[in-house]
Amino acid sequence: MQDNNFNVGMPRISDDGSNYDVISRVKEMVATPGEAELKQMTAFYREADRAA
Repeated sequence: MQDNNFNVGMPRISDDGSNYDVISRVKEMVATPGEAELKQMTAFYREADRAA
């Protein structure tokens, strides 16, 4: 498990173009999850799916 497309892309310009500066700054401040976090969240989702 190497990637989950976290923090990839931007909203459409027609929807949030005026906020691109703010969105870019926030994206730079957010830490990218590592492999341990990806595995942990995958386990949480699998557990929730089994409970449903």
